[in-house]
Amino acid sequence: MGKINKLPQKLVNKIAAGEVVERPASIVKELIENSLDAEADSIEIIIEKGGIKSIIIHDNGVGMSPSDAEKSFKLHTTSKIYNLKDLNRIYTLGFRGEALASIAAVSELTIFTKAKSEKGLKLTIEDSKLKNKKFQERSIGTTVKVQDIFRHLPARKKFLRTENTEYKHIVNEVTKFAIINPSIEFILNHNGKETLKLLSVASIQERITQIYPNFTKENLIKFNYEDPEFKIDAILVHPRNLGKNRYRQFIYVNNRAIVERSLSKAVREGYATTIPKDKHPAFFININIDVSKIDVNIHPRKQEIKIDNISKLYGILKGGIRNTLSKNSQNELKQKIHTKTLKHKAKKEAPIKQYSVPKTPKRDSSSRSNRKKVIKESVGFTKSLLTKSDKDRNYFQIFNTYIILEKEQEIHIIDQHAADERINYEKILTKFEKGELVTKQDLLLPISIDLSHEEIETLKPKLSQISKLGLDIDIFGSKTIKVNSVPQFARDVNYKELIFEIIEKINNIENQTDIEELVHKLTSSIACHTSIRAGRKMHPAEITKLIDDLFECKQPFSCPHGRPIIWTITKKELEKKFNRIK
Repeated sequence: MGKINKLPQKLVNKIAAGEVVERPASIVKELIENSLDAEADSIEIIIEKGGIKSIIIHDNGVGMSPSDAEKSFKLHTTSKIYNLKDLNRIYTLGFRGEALASIAAVSELTIFTKAKSEKGLKLTIEDSKLKNKKFQERSIGTTVKVQDIFRHLPARKKFLRTENTEYKHIVNEVTKFAIINPSIEFILNHNGKETLKLLSVASIQERITQIYPNFTKENLIKFNYEDPEFKIDAILVHPRNLGKNRYRQFIYVNNRAIVERSLSKAVREGYATTIPKDKHPAFFININIDVSKIDVNIHPRKQEIKIDNISKLYGILKGGIRNTLSKNSQNELKQKIHTKTLKHKAKKEAPIKQYSVPKTPKRDSSSRSNRKKVIKESVGFTKSLLTKSDKDRNYFQIFNTYIILEKEQEIHIIDQHAADERINYEKILTKFEKGELVTKQDLLLPISIDLSHEEIETLKPKLSQISKLGLDIDIFGSKTIKVNSVPQFARDVNYKELIFEIIEKINNIENQTDIEELVHKLTSSIACHTSIRAGRKMHPAEITKLIDDLFECKQPFSCPHGRPIIWTITKKELEKKFNRIK
């Protein structure tokens, strides 16, 4: 008997469904695409338990006739392509004839639809088979309800993440569609509560500020390009609004959100020297290309596409973005200088003194293992260098950033910010490990910060841990938080930067249940933003306390991010530099 068998159709359906339906967000994506193709201008998404329990999509599109509705959930049925020629010219978002069929294979599906001049029809489908059919009146449009996802695929269901994680994936999908379709209203309801309402607006720029309140119009830079082959409409976020991950990067081709690494790399290289290596820019780019020049049929979920002449497009993006950002920077500089010059002349003030700022020396870039070696070899450093009873201190501050300290045959250069960061980090961590509350100081006026809905949802589950670390935050409304108190030692805090860094740190944690990693990342952020800044003139008494506190730390040689705090030069090294000795 042969070893090759034909698989049962039921099993074939479930295998095919697995390629399309990865998680609840995959279902939301497919159904929103159908709603957009149906010309809906209002789409409401209602989900329970992060979409794991149920998903309902309401739209006011053209709806389906009863006969079309009864075909729609069957495998390889579609209204969007008819022959091989159509496959090479895809104008719609959904087209494969697999979405509803795949959803029906892994869940219980209800379709309630009505087209103009047709009766409303409600269908219930279980295990890909029609179980119930009922004519029922409703307004023109379609409602699709999906329940108990993966109920017949327990192995697949167990790989779903937490309710909050699955919900965030859905928010991300809704956000992708909302940005590129600003004229369409999107409403998201989770567990009986309206969590996102994006009313129709006139432009993508307005939609971006609607979703991300921190991206003001002044921070959005337009880049446009057009030739016979490509038309690019891009909105670049100013380099001062950087992130530590890529979750605010959107690339569309013909209004379809895609993942294309080479294009993302082109944008990154366009930003080039305006951003550090460990940061990422935010951008929103739509590229219009003749449909015959792209292939959107290479990925089951239509996330990846092939583009003709992509090397040319790469160069256009890279060069265009670089030139746009350069011109914007030059204009900003001219405006600032011009304004100051005019004010100076008008008031006839005395000339402003000009100070030259020496270049900051490069920091030591030794590896973590080398730093550990240095620490190990210098066990006696903190005790022998200085003690609180030491009366023979000789130190001073340079560049308002470094403390130069002479002790016996050595000169020690201390980075004041990195030192204070280490001190504050260990203060917070020690309190947390002992179960004690970090001493806080209430702000006279709470600081209000506007966030996107996705950012609020990232922050919300971690508020209790953040509070234990000395930062009290309340969520006020759907898009605003209020910072009420901060650690008592906080200095010159930029609260907005701190909050956005905390959100990014949370997003970068792969295992959200890893409390140790969460506490480390949050503590390092709070310590960084509440510490003495480089460039601040310090009082001698402050320097004394800083040095004393530093030498009480468990790890006085590096800040929480691994940067060196102390750089030592011996007298012998100096004498060699000056050729006094060989």
